[in-house]
Amino acid sequence: MREFHCQNCDFSELLTDETAVTWLRRSGSLRRVVKPRMDLVYELLESGVNQFPCPNCEAQQIRLREREEFGEEWPETRLCEVCKATIPPERLELFPDSKRCAKCQNQGDVGEVEYCPRCGGIMKVMQKGRTSTYLLTCTECRHVQR
Repeated sequence: MREFHCQNCDFSELLTDETAVTWLRRSGSLRRVVKPRMDLVYELLESGVNQFPCPNCEAQQIRLREREEFGEEWPETRLCEVCKATIPPERLELFPDSKRCAKCQNQGDVGEVEYCPRCGGIMKVMQKGRTSTYLLTCTECRHVQR
């Protein structure tokens, strides 16, 4: 596990798929791709991390730190079993056995998750118009499974 770290002001942020995409979009490296391939995202990130300005102090001294640099101080992380996002360390501190992020936990127990055949996003049952017709729809690309 890695994190973004500013050598100038000690800003730090855990590196997850979401944060990697956010940093690249902020820098203008990812504009048109809705669901980018993560291997390309990390390759772009590695090559351009020294050009990112720090959100706190604006200095271009951001670098990626490895877990080994932290030793025992590294925060415990876990991925949500539903959406695969990183569960924040604060949530794990309060609920050490939690296997879902707060958003997925609030959605309640939802059996088996179905994924979109087109983009890989999570499929949800959504109402079609004002009728009582419900369709399985992708939350990312709006693909409807018939």
